[in-house]
Amino acid sequence: MEMKDLRKASCGGDPLGFMKRAVKSASGSLKSGDEVAFIFNPERFNLGPAVLQVIAGQNGMSISEQNQVSSEEAHVRFRRI
Repeated sequence: MEMKDLRKASCGGDPLGFMKRAVKSASGSLKSGDEVAFIFNPERFNLGPAVLQVIAGQNGMSISEQNQVSSEEAHVRFRRI
């Protein structure tokens, strides 16, 4: 499984667009059943579960796991369908 750490990423004031691009980029190299995990700051990327689910669907993926570890760290795992 590939891991992408976005905790220190600069999203340029557009966290939604940044996350969309990051997921799209990662999904291009995945085969069906492969997973990619993202670690991010939930305060900086203030995206709820419904938004992340839409991003996943737009890229032929589903969310297999999601949790918030602390106010500064959240994890989401996407699986290629």
